Amino acid sequence: MRLLRGPSYLLLVLPLLGLLFAAPTARGQAPDAVQATSLESAEFLVGLVPGHVASVTAVLPTGAEITGRLDAINVVVVRAPQTTPPFSLSLPAAAVLWIEPNGLVHAAEEIVPNDDFYESRQWALQKIGLPAAWESVRGMAAPLAIIDSGIDLDHPDLASRIWQNPGEVAGNGLDDDGNGYVDDIAGWDFVGGDPIPDDRFYHGTHVAGIAGAATNNRRGIAGVTWETPLMAVRVLDQYGDGWWDDVAAGILYAVDNGARVLNLSLGGGLPSQTLTRAVAHARARGCLIVAAAGNNGGDVLFPARLEGVIAVGATDVDDAVWPNSSRGPELDLVAPGVAILSTVPGNRYLEVSGTSMATPHVSGVAALILGRVPTLSANELAALLRQTAVDLAPAGPDSASGWGRVDAGRAISAAHPYRYYFPVISP
Repeated sequence: MRLLRGPSYLLLVLPLLGLLFAAPTARGQAPDAVQATSLESAEFLVGLVPGHVASVTAVLPTGAEITGRLDAINVVVVRAPQTTPPFSLSLPAAAVLWIEPNGLVHAAEEIVPNDDFYESRQWALQKIGLPAAWESVRGMAAPLAIIDSGIDLDHPDLASRIWQNPGEVAGNGLDDDGNGYVDDIAGWDFVGGDPIPDDRFYHGTHVAGIAGAATNNRRGIAGVTWETPLMAVRVLDQYGDGWWDDVAAGILYAVDNGARVLNLSLGGGLPSQTLTRAVAHARARGCLIVAAAGNNGGDVLFPARLEGVIAVGATDVDDAVWPNSSRGPELDLVAPGVAILSTVPGNRYLEVSGTSMATPHVSGVAALILGRVPTLSANELAALLRQTAVDLAPAGPDSASGWGRVDAGRAISAAHPYRYYFPVISP
């Protein structure tokens, strides 16, 4: 079994422990203290007996502090001293009426981007629950690497989203950041061996638009992630073909330049030890690798087939697995991949089908999760994606749909900074 199916990590989203846990007392006796425990937040709202703010301040646990006051209703906001959940707070009952966690809330209004084609033609984004996810997060600070045929760096729906290497000075002919690549402002072209990873095919631009097109800009399409920088890594030529050495080099470049999620909407039928070693290097550096399962209806391709890689198949608008989507025990997830509208070079948009289109839906959701909880490990992130997926028939993980169809809303809801991720052993 693969790493993501054998020894693994199961996300357990614990329900909020009761808002109030009073110390046990004998019948008729008043409790000595009021206590509360929370997995959601280190802050508590404390309802006070009028006139007791000073007495509570005097007995706060070491490290706790009052961070806010609602004097009109005799409530103070207390931050607990613990640095890891579960958070708890106990205060004298004589001064305190209640203690409750300071709960997280979101705007009730549905997020509806104003991009031209969002409501009319981007069925996939609504299918995977992105409006609910966008209520609380729009992206991560680290780049998402599009390891593909490059990206149209001038496309109006992508230009503002392209990663800019902070350590490099454009056009001075020097390797300013010492990473071995001269003038690599937006990424690198491993096919041409130059710092201009522009798309001479169309595929990488299409993938990039799905993952992170500029959103709510009254133009074209919306991306899965609105604010994540897209690192352009060109490893496929003008015909959409490439070689394992360039793919491996692209992986190493993305990892060494700060990418947290790597999207590989590409694949081959033959294994490669070089590729395997590059994937292992990326995993050791904490990166999540998301790869297309393949479009031959047969075995899952490499690198999706490798241990530690999230293998993604394709579904249609009805959550049916696309007939051409590759299958096998290595498959982890499925995502929308049929008739997906996205960007292509020349300021154009095109509908394309394939597991290549499904993959950036998953990598984009992964970027949103890391924007919510940047400290998640790759294993925890993979577990969260699987455990919050919408299970498709037949029930349970299977070779056609993996753990199910990715769901951004469910994943982001579960990815709370104060929740735990417990390691378990799967059968």
